[in-house]
Amino acid sequence: MVAPPTTESSPRPSVGPSLTPEERRRLRDGTPEEQWALLRKLSQDPNFSDPSPLQEALSSVSPTVRSGALWLLKRMGASELWESLLPYLKDPDPRVRASAAETLGDLRQTGAIPALTEALADPSPETRLHAAWSLWSLHATTAAGALRPLLHDPEAPVRCAAVTALGRFGHPSDLDLLLEALADPSDRVRRNALLALRGYDSRALGEKIRPFLSDPSSRVRIAAAVTLGEIGDRGSVPALLEHYPGEDNFGHPAILVALGKIGDPRAVPVVTGALRDKNYSTVICALWVVGAMRIKSARSEVLPLLTARSVRVRGATLEALGRLGNPEDLSLLVPALSDTDPWIRRGATLGLGYLGRPEAASPLLPLLRDPDPEVRLGTVWALGVIGARAAIPEMLRLLEEEILRWTRTGSVSPSGVDEGTVVAEGEGAVRLISDAKEILLDTLLLSLARLAELEGEGLRLRMRESLGRLPPELQELRVRLPQAEPRRVPLQRLSRRELVEVLPSREAGRGPGRVPA
Repeated sequence: MVAPPTTESSPRPSVGPSLTPEERRRLRDGTPEEQWALLRKLSQDPNFSDPSPLQEALSSVSPTVRSGALWLLKRMGASELWESLLPYLKDPDPRVRASAAETLGDLRQTGAIPALTEALADPSPETRLHAAWSLWSLHATTAAGALRPLLHDPEAPVRCAAVTALGRFGHPSDLDLLLEALADPSDRVRRNALLALRGYDSRALGEKIRPFLSDPSSRVRIAAAVTLGEIGDRGSVPALLEHYPGEDNFGHPAILVALGKIGDPRAVPVVTGALRDKNYSTVICALWVVGAMRIKSARSEVLPLLTARSVRVRGATLEALGRLGNPEDLSLLVPALSDTDPWIRRGATLGLGYLGRPEAASPLLPLLRDPDPEVRLGTVWALGVIGARAAIPEMLRLLEEEILRWTRTGSVSPSGVDEGTVVAEGEGAVRLISDAKEILLDTLLLSLARLAELEGEGLRLRMRESLGRLPPELQELRVRLPQAEPRRVPLQRLSRRELVEVLPSREAGRGPGRVPA
């Protein structure tokens, strides 16, 4: 894709919200150089919102200009124009076709699914790649049949996109295909195939995945550990413990997180030993596992880490103390809410949520307006768990803001998710919150659903009304929740609409909910 260059580190010039008549004429009839200069000018204008000049630029003889115009329409969120962009999936230039495929996916219009499905057979690998990712982002399960042949595409990035999309769709008939992809010569494809298996519930998967803990590629070994943890494969505990000493500082966190999600007591010596590791990522993961497994005997080793040099370690320590559930630690967590560092504030919000003490609600409320998005997310989750009815007005305000933002922008870029998967789900899992801007809406819906059990049907009606302002395809997206949520895996089987209707059981927000199988 070709995008008009911008300089993010320098202030954008204010050039006004529109073009002069002469500039519009040059954008339509000028030379490619003149057209490109005007596109660059528009890309630097934060007030520009008129798509009509860009539609004129789409008729340029220059594929670079056509591709740039598509990029700007995507950035603008011009979803009302999606049908007029379909012909560019058949543009003579492959760069334009690829840009059109990416733009149509980002505009979040399910009506484009048939054309994007057809684009999977495009001779350009870039077009096939972006069409596959767009179908992934649109959750286009009807495209599964056209995606399956791409598992044998000559280009590894295309195979990556196809395997990730099929894993998200979760058709039982695709399980064997995903297992076949584990033999792919590309380590990126093997990695994505392993991560795609997280959505399948099969007791035999562990035996298929464990050998990849010895894969030559560290990215594949980490993905194997992540997936074994996600599926809760207790049979993999000996292998994970065996591979732990031989892994490096990037592999240790993934193995620790996997052991924590499985929750086998055989892991306790390794986990407590990792609290003394010199690598801060390893220590943070060990703290997460101490909390996840409720290793209360480790509290004496956890407390000194409140003065660790790394603010990330100190934040994870606060969270772990909350998970260990000692009421005395309330006096450590509440003051940390006013710390100047967002890592500390976030750890304190999560720790208070796990501790579940009603008296924490009042000091948490101001953090719903915290400037850091992940602190706000942790606060929203914690207040829902605690059952803080006083938070409802501010949460409803946040919900309206998020509904408006999602209506304008849609979802996260799927290519970014692909490249960040191992970090976000492996080493980065210790943060317990990831992609805060993307999952705040779903966390608000979960916390408000919990509060609706206390407040009554009126709150649920308000939630329905707010959610109804989202386009239908965004209402039906599966929810994404912070890893702090104990019931994250079963709840993420629900769509946003279903989450509003299915209220989790109370038990401080942690008990079994009425989640359909």
